[in-house]
Amino acid sequence: MATLCPRLLLVVYLLLAMPCIASAQSVQDAFVQSDDTVDCPCLRSTVRFDVSSVEKIILQPEKILEDPGRFWQEDEAYQLVRKWHDRTNQPLDLDGWRQGIEAIRDLTLLEREIHPQLVAARGLADVGPSFASRAVPYLCEFLPPEADLSTRIYFTTDIMAAGFQESGHIVIHILNHELLNLFVHELFHRGYATTYRRSGNPQPETDPIRLMYLALQNEGLATYVAYRGMTEFPEIGQVGRSLVAGDYDMLSKPGEVARLH
Repeated sequence: MATLCPRLLLVVYLLLAMPCIASAQSVQDAFVQSDDTVDCPCLRSTVRFDVSSVEKIILQPEKILEDPGRFWQEDEAYQLVRKWHDRTNQPLDLDGWRQGIEAIRDLTLLEREIHPQLVAARGLADVGPSFASRAVPYLCEFLPPEADLSTRIYFTTDIMAAGFQESGHIVIHILNHELLNLFVHELFHRGYATTYRRSGNPQPETDPIRLMYLALQNEGLATYVAYRGMTEFPEIGQVGRSLVAGDYDMLSKPGEVARLH
């Protein structure tokens, strides 16, 4: 592992993904149960959007403020947020979080109903199947055929991270709801997490050098795959800003890529 360069790692992954490339004849065919998907379970992955956390925060802030601890324990998106903070050693700003919920509480009922984040969340409930039908076949082209992209993408608000993959699921800050490219990036992490232990060793990896290479491969490939999919999955939506403009600018310059290699 320690002797493989990132370019060779990418070639290996592409070779492993060939059965998926052959079976993904079209986006429409990808979700039709047929013999084509038998050799590529990746194509049977299911991706769902969950906007319940946003709805609770925007429409029921009074209930949350009555017992904030209970909300953090019971809300599925915030359970993952807590795990992300623990894993990354990022301190929780609970006072700032509470102030954000209080600001929503001070809105009128009409203002809440037309709140941009709530409107975006409700719109996503209808977008999920269409996005998955395009994203799953695309991502399976870059992963081994047995990869599993199945996950639930939670949308919430008043969190530090723009988006992350945690415990098999994905959490996205609702302000980034139009950054389809971010969804692709995080979904690749989900698929990678189900396949990187292909050596058959069931024990958690502890060697620091191997962990470093796995992290570089995971993050590097997720960035590359999302970069290659910019046409289908734009990096910049109607709101927010590009989170990866610097990385993509570098990837568009072969000379710079060669220098970094």
